[in-house]
Amino acid sequence: MADDEARRGQLETWELLKGRAAVRDKKMKGKVIQLKRPKTTTPKKSIAALARELNLPRSTVRSRLAKGWRPPAVNVQRAQEQPKAPSPTSRPLATLRHPLAIPRLVGAVIMAIAALGIAALALAINAQYGASIGETELASWTFMGLAMAVDLMAVALPPAAIALWRTRQRGLAVVAMGTWAVAASIATLATIAFLQRNLADTSATRAAALVVATATQDQRSEAIAAAKLAVSVAKTSREAECATVRGPRCLQRERDERAAVNALAAAVASPVVSPAKLSDPDPQIAAVSRLAAWLGLRLGPDDFANTRLVLWSLILNTGGLVLAVAFGLARSRGSACYEGMASRQTAS
Repeated sequence: MADDEARRGQLETWELLKGRAAVRDKKMKGKVIQLKRPKTTTPKKSIAALARELNLPRSTVRSRLAKGWRPPAVNVQRAQEQPKAPSPTSRPLATLRHPLAIPRLVGAVIMAIAALGIAALALAINAQYGASIGETELASWTFMGLAMAVDLMAVALPPAAIALWRTRQRGLAVVAMGTWAVAASIATLATIAFLQRNLADTSATRAAALVVATATQDQRSEAIAAAKLAVSVAKTSREAECATVRGPRCLQRERDERAAVNALAAAVASPVVSPAKLSDPDPQIAAVSRLAAWLGLRLGPDDFANTRLVLWSLILNTGGLVLAVAFGLARSRGSACYEGMASRQTAS
């Protein structure tokens, strides 16, 4: 009896433990058990080291650390603790960087050449204007140097502003662009003055040539007409005087008639002035005005002259902007992606 009761007690205990295990398995079904990872202590980096790694000013790193930001060094250490064996088909580390695209490089070179050419032309134009407004030789050299310095600032400031903006020095970038706006405005005024003086002088010279040629032709025609009138009057006087008696007065009228005929012959024999080979004082403005009138646009020559002046002056002072675009094209996609990832990490 005692053995049977002991065996029965063991069976009941076994059944109880089995039921508890079944209940526990039912509760844990579909759940994932996450094991705690051992804490790893990483050596703290200095502010200077973080600034060098993240390409940020020390003041920015210090302010972010004060706000509770932590550098992403733990993820890097975890990735180093679990190195993966390189597969035989994996590419070498040297090819992970995105290669520089050839079309982008060609476009950057072409735009850089165009920017430098425009800048050189603007520099020459504004230097000539600066040298022309001085009363003395020293003043001319001073104004020419000032114009050249302003043009160099207008070319160099846009690329510098973009570089400062990419390094998150936004205040300096805004100051650089504001200074460029002032320099570009001064250079544009000098270019406008140079263009106006040369274009106006050329138009005035062509107009004067047309006026002189037309006046000379009219003068010859008027001289021939006057000589013909004088011959007609002398002939009438001679016929009236010599109708009855051919006396001294008749002889005088005949001499007057011969003198008038000789004057007419001289007027006719005078050299014919060649017509001026100029159609308009300013062919460009004249052609555009005719097209505008043909299209029904109510625009005059002055409107087109002012538009041309503005466009020429603006395009000649955009060398700095074109050079900045060329520098942007010269950047590889890999460096741009790396900078974007670094900026997102620092922002987080």
